[in-house]
Amino acid sequence: MKKDIDLVMKKNVGFDDNNSAQFIYSDLYQPLAWPDEYPCFIQIHSEWPVQDVPLHWHHGPELIYSRNQEIRFIVDTEKTVIHPGECILISSGAIHNVEPKKEIRNQDVMSLTFKGTYIEKIYPKLRQTKISFVSPDSTDDDRQELVEYCEKLYAILEQDTKDYFALNEVLFHILGLIFNRFVSKECNETQSTKHNHDKMSLVLQYVEEHYQEEITVSSIAMEFGYSREYFSRLFKRYADVSFKQYINGFRLMKASNELYTTDKRIADIAYDNGFADEKSFYASFKKKFNMTPLEYRKSKYEISDQ
Repeated sequence: MKKDIDLVMKKNVGFDDNNSAQFIYSDLYQPLAWPDEYPCFIQIHSEWPVQDVPLHWHHGPELIYSRNQEIRFIVDTEKTVIHPGECILISSGAIHNVEPKKEIRNQDVMSLTFKGTYIEKIYPKLRQTKISFVSPDSTDDDRQELVEYCEKLYAILEQDTKDYFALNEVLFHILGLIFNRFVSKECNETQSTKHNHDKMSLVLQYVEEHYQEEITVSSIAMEFGYSREYFSRLFKRYADVSFKQYINGFRLMKASNELYTTDKRIADIAYDNGFADEKSFYASFKKKFNMTPLEYRKSKYEISDQ
């Protein structure tokens, strides 16, 4: 248990000596490796270079707190921004992405992803409930209290000897505050909206399972019973990027994880993550990260020496 919590305090969160990159990214469309003693999975994001997190969803609600940077989100097609010292609350099942500002080298962001099956035992209407940091029932004092609880978590996690009882106490205070003050409304989606939302969740899962293969807009539209044109419009509405841009970014995210966590040849990483050849991989990688894959790999060691 202690190892699970200590992992989040590493300089490169989610990357340990046992190739634990999936601690961050296995939750894109599947449950996280939940610690049994805690109602949520805690991550402190301090990795460099700063990366976007592509569209994904969780079975439970999520709280993200930024200490030092602006972060853009798309949550169920709605765009929002948080600034340093602010939080965002993301509802169970909401399809969302995360776009931190790239200018910040030492980002400091906390995310709490609550276990859906755990929360449903005490809040059965979880999946029909929308939570929001600016819900009508919340006040500025409530929002400030949520931020203060996040800072208390930081203080506990930064101690050499963790007080796990205090950690649990703060987590349950946060849960109580969320469901007492930040429930915005019960969702009343139309049948068509719910159908498209559910289909989009399956599309994201399909990409997770098949990104190493060739996937075209036409092939995935056909897979899910859409015309090419309708699927393109629907996906753009959820992701704010084309499907081609999305899957390219997804492959780059997976490849960048391997650059950090393995000693595989760069050419093998390119092919294993769905790129047609090494040249196209280098070009896409340089465009996204403003450095070559080799420079990115070397940055791991520069950070570890800090």
